[in-house]
Amino acid sequence: MSWSTPEDAMPWVGLYVAIASLVCIIAMAADALHGIWRWKLWFPNKYFTLNAVSLSLIAIAMKLPVDLNSNDDSESNVDLAKLVSIIFLFTMLANILPSLGLMNDKELLVNMVALCILIITINVNLWIQAVALIGYPDPVILFMLIFPLLFVLSVALTVPASRRNLEHQYMELHALTSNSQDIHFSFKEFTRKVKKYWMMAETGNPQFALACSQVSSVFGFSLLKRLTFNRSDSEINVRAEMKEYTTYVLQIQDDAKLSKRILRNTLNSITRFLQVSEKKRPRNLIKLLRSSKGFNGVIDFDDERVPPLISEVIHNSWSLVVVTLTAIAIALPSLSDDRIKQLLLSVNEGLYFVRHVEECLNNEGESLVHSRKASRRVGIEVEVYRKWLQIDLQKMARKGKTSKEIFQWLGDEAVEIVKRFTNYKNASLDHSLHNFIAANTMYRISQTIHFHYNNDKYWPTDKEVIVHVTTLIADIFLACFTNLPRVITLKCHHDALEKRQDSIRTAAEILGKSKKVLKILKVCQLPNLDIDSMAYLDKWHALSKKDISNISTFAYSGELLMVTIM
Repeated sequence: MSWSTPEDAMPWVGLYVAIASLVCIIAMAADALHGIWRWKLWFPNKYFTLNAVSLSLIAIAMKLPVDLNSNDDSESNVDLAKLVSIIFLFTMLANILPSLGLMNDKELLVNMVALCILIITINVNLWIQAVALIGYPDPVILFMLIFPLLFVLSVALTVPASRRNLEHQYMELHALTSNSQDIHFSFKEFTRKVKKYWMMAETGNPQFALACSQVSSVFGFSLLKRLTFNRSDSEINVRAEMKEYTTYVLQIQDDAKLSKRILRNTLNSITRFLQVSEKKRPRNLIKLLRSSKGFNGVIDFDDERVPPLISEVIHNSWSLVVVTLTAIAIALPSLSDDRIKQLLLSVNEGLYFVRHVEECLNNEGESLVHSRKASRRVGIEVEVYRKWLQIDLQKMARKGKTSKEIFQWLGDEAVEIVKRFTNYKNASLDHSLHNFIAANTMYRISQTIHFHYNNDKYWPTDKEVIVHVTTLIADIFLACFTNLPRVITLKCHHDALEKRQDSIRTAAEILGKSKKVLKILKVCQLPNLDIDSMAYLDKWHALSKKDISNISTFAYSGELLMVTIM
């Protein structure tokens, strides 16, 4: 490649400008698709936001307007290209400005200074070109060039006050909405709560406020940023719902009411999202929960009469105990491959809720943190490879060993891992600590079941052992899920404004998926535990048998549910 004159390099410069413009277009299109995917009438900035990268791309895309040199032979083409570039600049500004809403004061100042310098540079170059060509700048052209700068500054100046105003309104409504601390499992009540917070989070988003503001509409940016959906207004009680949830709409100006079309779409978006989440209900988990007869499993999984391996106290996490019981079930003989797959599906669906419970409520204590990490490490190995700490779980079953021998084998393997860790404790790594915790849990649970059956006159059949293990899993899941109301309530709100919408979407997804789980919990009589203690498995385990109510069957959808394990 050789260039004899600067003009020879112009095609490559043009390609450079075209690539930068294409990247901007792709980012704007991605924001548009993201908005459509989430059923919005406006396009929130997720990919095309005002930052150093986007400013660099805009500067490259504006190469033609700032170029003071032009080829006289193609002057009309150059002018047309510059005009198109200016229109493209307007379009980019229209799409990028809502991102100002989520910036703090320092970020806003830095980015606005950089953007103003870029716009002023473009203006100065265009003024110089206009004076050089016709001797004076056309007033209309002059206004068109100054207008973007004035518009950008006018929007930026309103952002800090708007953010504070919206945040103040949000916190006032949050204080009124989050008063109740009672535990209940009413899907309808939680649906109303989620919709209230959805309206607060959506309309309290400064990006949304900017997109719907009158200043933005003057620039024509509301036309660029909104989309009309085909919708059916025949939804049941839609007008009544709009009237109920209008109270939770946040506005910068009291006299500037949002249109009914926007309010209806905002409400419809959460309704659709809940409906989609309901369709993702955990069918396999529901079948597993039907095998539970109460909360006895939270006591029966670990017996204090089993001698401890170590003197340290290791706190039990919901997820690690469930994963360990699942590993034990897979190791047992007479469990078909189809039943193993169904059990793994059930456990995975249950662990989705358990993870949220642990992340929201079990966030105190280093021991629980390590226990959760151990459950993730072991859980992947059990699900994908049907192994536990690199030990083939089905090895003994293939050799024809009995369930009694398998329990003893699992206990022996766990003891060896614990011994290796204690012998090299000072040189241990994180994964060794997690293995140690997982091994200690396996020892406690496997030997508890072994001790339980060894004291009986006859060792039970393989089917009875499998029923017992799966019932333990179901009982522990059920006890853990009593915390879902608190999780949903906590997920409805987030202190960080930029994370608020994602948090309420998570709450809505949990609520939709757990609809039938909440129905099952309605028939359960909760033990005498305070709301904070209910989040911890060890608190449940400390209860006595008489504190746990037995439920022989679940009344579900008006039918008596029978459970088939094998």
